[in-house]
Amino acid sequence: VDGSGGAELYAAPTRGGRVFRGNGPLSAEGAVESDYVLGADGRSVYFRQTIAAGTVELFRGSVVGRSPDRLCAPHAVGSAVQEFAVAPDHVVYRADSRANNVVELFVAPADASADPERVPLDLPVNADVHAFALSEDASRIVFLADGATAFKLELYSAPIDAQSFVRLNQDLDSSEDVSDFQVTPDSSAVVFRANPDGGTNRELFLAPIDGSSPARRLGPDLPAEERVSSLYLLRDASVLYGLTRAADWQAQVVSLDVGAQPVPFGPPAFAERDTFATSAHFLCMTDAGLLS
Repeated sequence: VDGSGGAELYAAPTRGGRVFRGNGPLSAEGAVESDYVLGADGRSVYFRQTIAAGTVELFRGSVVGRSPDRLCAPHAVGSAVQEFAVAPDHVVYRADSRANNVVELFVAPADASADPERVPLDLPVNADVHAFALSEDASRIVFLADGATAFKLELYSAPIDAQSFVRLNQDLDSSEDVSDFQVTPDSSAVVFRANPDGGTNRELFLAPIDGSSPARRLGPDLPAEERVSSLYLLRDASVLYGLTRAADWQAQVVSLDVGAQPVPFGPPAFAERDTFATSAHFLCMTDAGLLS
């Protein structure tokens, strides 16, 4: 911490030695945010730095004290990089770089050798990219955005070069949207929850990550009073999810195979629970089945 009270980023050899500062000079309102990431080369470190109140930019620093490189475009007052993820050759981030409060998705070379590219989804007024995830092989970005209509979230996928994008969910009316998603471990598909029938009737769907075929429902078509309340991808190409029904709640498991039917995981409960979604580290797969 320097005299202004802003947090800074430092690196030191594990066996002792010279300490290096990874960030550049801080303003009176400046600070390094706590979500920094060490690069795969072991020498680079990626971090968000507050430049002024409400203004946050993205940098690549060095554990040996090299001057940091800015990865995003210089931001106007009040614009901020919201979050970022590091791939072997790229850094993906959400930011309102072009207009305050319009959060878009950008991809920059990890070595800061070129300007960032914007995923070319033109957002309507009051719209944002709300969340994103990298595929395990770092070839594609999957993201939630109200891309066609403000306040209606839909699911999209873009290649890591950010030159195009494709929508993954089916057509949705104004009262319908996608709530959340997870990318399969083999990077081939995306599992998501959506309510194409409207209301609270959220169901599970699977789509190829490149949008090469339409999304399909996992398990049966649920009646209007039922909904999938949470989901967790398992390593054996299946999904553990909570099913809320009129009278009870039950955890179920369904395979990603076409036509697979869900099987119960444990007895029904009389109140909705999502323990496996919030405490997923308590789950493990064994040859005998799923343990929690």
